[in-house]
Amino acid sequence: MKKVILSSIVIMGIVAVGGTASAQETLGQEGQIAISSDLQLSVGQMKLTPPAGDSPDPSTFIVVRPALDYFVIESLSIGGALGVNYEKAGDTKTTGFEIGARVGYAIPIDDDTLSFWPKLGLSYHNSSIDAGDANVGSNQIRLDIFAPLTISPAEHFFIGIGPGFSMDLSSKTEGEDGMKTTTYGIFTQVGGYF
Repeated sequence: MKKVILSSIVIMGIVAVGGTASAQETLGQEGQIAISSDLQLSVGQMKLTPPAGDSPDPSTFIVVRPALDYFVIESLSIGGALGVNYEKAGDTKTTGFEIGARVGYAIPIDDDTLSFWPKLGLSYHNSSIDAGDANVGSNQIRLDIFAPLTISPAEHFFIGIGPGFSMDLSSKTEGEDGMKTTTYGIFTQVGGYF
């Protein structure tokens, strides 16, 4: 008897989820959850503004940032991201983690596949900098903007590409004012929604 009741509950759940999924075919519907990984792989310019002196060489950076966004009303999302990063500029290597919150607004461009989903967020970064003869820790509060064009080639799946910008609002290295970083470029994301 317990197996019959459990099987009935599972079948009703599958039918309910299937009915809900067919009603939410496009990204940005109220109640949707979008899970993505904002993968950034770029070789480009990073402008560093130290308290004094010249800016160091441009750097190569890789950021992997799994993110979750919830659409509280149609098109309006709130979410957050956790990330790890690796950066190399000359002989200096930086590894770190981040946590952040963001708000976004998905603007549909066509009925099923295209939308523009800009996001604005604040994040906290903690990094360890290995400069060969010294290893120091730093912390930053950062403003993040990402404005991808998202394409849904299949139902409940999307990829995005667009401009991104981030800027340190505050930066501390070993308790003292540190270099502030401004990063910009073209970034991508891959995700799904349900």
